[in-house]
Amino acid sequence: AVTIRGEICGSTRIRRPKGLADYGGLELELLNTEGKRIKLFRSAFDGYFELHDLPIGRYTLQVSPAEVERLKIKAPPARQINVTTQTSLFEGQDLVIEP
Repeated sequence: AVTIRGEICGSTRIRRPKGLADYGGLELELLNTEGKRIKLFRSAFDGYFELHDLPIGRYTLQVSPAEVERLKIKAPPARQINVTTQTSLFEGQDLVIEP
């Protein structure tokens, strides 16, 4: 039997006066439809992140509220992800923070 699994990848960046710059080590979280955290992780040194093996379902990807508070940043809007049998790859889910 074939099982469909989802994948999310993107990068974290920061808006600077001269443009966007990679921002590594940012704490992100993935929530289920009930708002329960199912994954807590950090972007790599260059800002890249990827999540594999996600079951079919609806998810919210966001910068963790604790990280927003700790860094005193403006977080980007949360991303709504819907892994289905037709759509399972979500590339380019870039999150841009602002000081």
